[in-house]
Amino acid sequence: MSSRWNEAVRVQIESLDRQHEHLFQLISDLEEAGRKGFGQAVGKMAEFIPQVEEHFTTEERLFARFSYPQAAFHQTHHDNFLKTLDAFQSRTKSKDLLLSSEITLFLSDWLLNHILTIDSKYSLFLVNAGVNEALI
Repeated sequence: MSSRWNEAVRVQIESLDRQHEHLFQLISDLEEAGRKGFGQAVGKMAEFIPQVEEHFTTEERLFARFSYPQAAFHQTHHDNFLKTLDAFQSRTKSKDLLLSSEITLFLSDWLLNHILTIDSKYSLFLVNAGVNEALI
């Protein structure tokens, strides 16, 4: 079962928290689609990727605007994750039904760990820098 959104993963910036919550929901939807059939899971994966890219763009724009000192390190994590998503998409051509569960497990673990270990580092920095919803 995938990880679920909860208050422990809040980064204290409402729009980013909403995006994180939405990503967790998409992973849950992907997990459910995988139980219904491979084709539905592939469709949900196609929906997930642009949402991830949009979220990463939002974070990286804030990093640039507020000169977040660990922006390059953070972006490397984003880039590596996107490469992994591309690899998963390439593997979907094999129509491997086990791939759906592998993807959802990886995605939920990655998202939870990324927020708790990597995103949590920018949270305090950006909040102290005065980031608010009007600036996003």
